[in-house]
Amino acid sequence: MNSSQAAGQERASSEEVRIFLRRIERLARYLLKGDYGGGGGLWGFQVDLLKLQQDIQGAIKEAKGRSRKDRVEGHLSGLQYARWNARRLGDSLAWLALGLNAQLIHPLAENSPVPIQQEGHATRGMIAVSVYLANQGWGFPLIHDVTDCLRIGDVTFVRGDGRGRKVRTVEIKTRFVGASESDPNELRYDVSVSFLSAGGEPDLEFSTTVEGGGISESPGVAEAARMPKREDRRIERQTHRMASALARQQAKHASVAEIEGRKVLTAVFDDSSSASYWKTLRRIIRKAHNEGYAGECTEDAFFYAAYYNPRGVDSEDLQDPRFIEGVMSSGLPSSANAARNSLEISAIPPEEGRDAQLFLPYFLYSIPKRAIFEILHGKLSIVAVSNMGRVADALEGNGFEVSIPSGKGSPRYAAVVSGEFLHEGAAYRFETNGIGRQVTQCIHELKGVDHIVNALEGMRESAVSGVLNGRDGG
Repeated sequence: MNSSQAAGQERASSEEVRIFLRRIERLARYLLKGDYGGGGGLWGFQVDLLKLQQDIQGAIKEAKGRSRKDRVEGHLSGLQYARWNARRLGDSLAWLALGLNAQLIHPLAENSPVPIQQEGHATRGMIAVSVYLANQGWGFPLIHDVTDCLRIGDVTFVRGDGRGRKVRTVEIKTRFVGASESDPNELRYDVSVSFLSAGGEPDLEFSTTVEGGGISESPGVAEAARMPKREDRRIERQTHRMASALARQQAKHASVAEIEGRKVLTAVFDDSSSASYWKTLRRIIRKAHNEGYAGECTEDAFFYAAYYNPRGVDSEDLQDPRFIEGVMSSGLPSSANAARNSLEISAIPPEEGRDAQLFLPYFLYSIPKRAIFEILHGKLSIVAVSNMGRVADALEGNGFEVSIPSGKGSPRYAAVVSGEFLHEGAAYRFETNGIGRQVTQCIHELKGVDHIVNALEGMRESAVSGVLNGRDGG
């Protein structure tokens, strides 16, 4: 179970942590309000969020540097909890800016976690070039450093044209050229910036000036010139990753593309008709506010429970016997094939991990804002129980075959789903072990099992297309 949520009260014991959480809440309220007064307001939000994350990271560095005897119990974990929530708030901005489009977001997450950069020449140069290119009509600059889910490239420019969103992701390099102190209260930095774009544009190099806390464009900026690609292995790897991400973003349903030297068959499906259970979660939260605990099952496949304590949910609250009673009485543990029964408990939201969380951040949940901030401050804790055996029952009811190998690991990621389709009188089989992500999305986005069915139907359609292309020599 998520220890970050369970120890909400302990973490709030640090005044420094409480201040950081309140700063996160203020920024989250602004983002959720939706009234930004144009792109300038949202840009200001982003810069403030970057500064907040840098402040938290600085506090973490200081806490780690203290001697063992001077450390306050729970303080470091509280700071790390605040940092993670600040990054998920950045993910929320990314999801909103990119139109909740998973096909734009997921390909940019296929990389290692990116550490928070302290303010310096690199971040100043990145902000300067972002402002300049935005003013040149590139669109709103979404800074990857404020997110956890955008790990390829440094900035994605988003521009709406009435037919959807146009995006362009760039990698920015900065080189500190020099500084001159013309005024005791003002420092001027000349920063040389080059960027790589996966969109096929030539690289550019130019200079910009940063004065104190503000940005001003140097005359040389407007004269940006083409530069030859540098023979640098690191840049080559980054360019390769960006090109792969772009190929995934632009892939059409049932199309075959060569990505990273492999032929990949893409399945894109419309999930707009899938069932949603936000109303159920809102009902559970309301009841938990009155009774301290509430739980309910959805589709006999997922059980959601909420714990509420205005002083902070603790381990004693999480041991409420009504939870076990509710799970057992729901019938969730009993699938058609008893050997496949396996209960998994997932905290909502989950703790930080090395992999990017490719589902809706909890700041964007369709629940009251009060509940969102109670989660942030550890006063509300939500868990989900799933039984992959029950999910398998539903899939088999829709004509698929499901095998869940026994052994260690998560059943949702071990499950193998297969099926048949006919083409010109010949029978073909397709098989996938890639439904773990869809099950996880069901849990954290309160979706129904038909979300998984729709995904598998999309895979099957792509398989049919793959057979047709293969026969036609495509």
